[in-house]
Amino acid sequence: MRMNPIHGTWRSLRYGLLLICSSLVIGAASSSGGLLTEPVKKSGVVQHSVRSQSVVVRTGLKLEIVEVKQHSSEIIEVTIKNGYKKDITAVAASAGEGQSFHTDYIYAEAEPDQKLAPGMSDIFLYAPSRLSGIKPQIVVSAVIFSDRTSQGDPGEVREILDKRLGMKIQLDRINPYLERLDKVKNSSVRAELAKLNRVPKR
Repeated sequence: MRMNPIHGTWRSLRYGLLLICSSLVIGAASSSGGLLTEPVKKSGVVQHSVRSQSVVVRTGLKLEIVEVKQHSSEIIEVTIKNGYKKDITAVAASAGEGQSFHTDYIYAEAEPDQKLAPGMSDIFLYAPSRLSGIKPQIVVSAVIFSDRTSQGDPGEVREILDKRLGMKIQLDRINPYLERLDKVKNSSVRAELAKLNRVPKR
């Protein structure tokens, strides 16, 4: 059965609005070139050094840093493999005081992309700010699983879960308007979109 083009358009709009509401930074990209480093195991931590920059996995996390590439003086590309036997839905990293990087898969449009499956790898881009002229160490610090359990830095986990809750609250407010968009005629689309601007903010 073919999808109604209007319905398909507004389903895409729904995902677009979801992404706009999100303040999460999801770094996932691929690029050629760069510097591949070899791992050095130290006190249960796997460390990869890229020039003056280093990337480590918090002790206890079953994540493997497969490779690290330097794309510029500011951007580090890190390939991380899921060493757990369950799906990961979010990965947190930090770099120095006050710098956090969160990748939350649940916001992906396609269901297969809403997780990092066991044994699978993904690419993360990090661009930490310099502290006193020195690039801080990047620490992959926490993960959240599809069963809603987590491991690692509790502060990072809490921040991701708080953002998810905030997103759910926002979507609960606009969903009635989005559902109406599925049913309106073309001539009424502009008026319905204008109503979205009047959704109360709390």
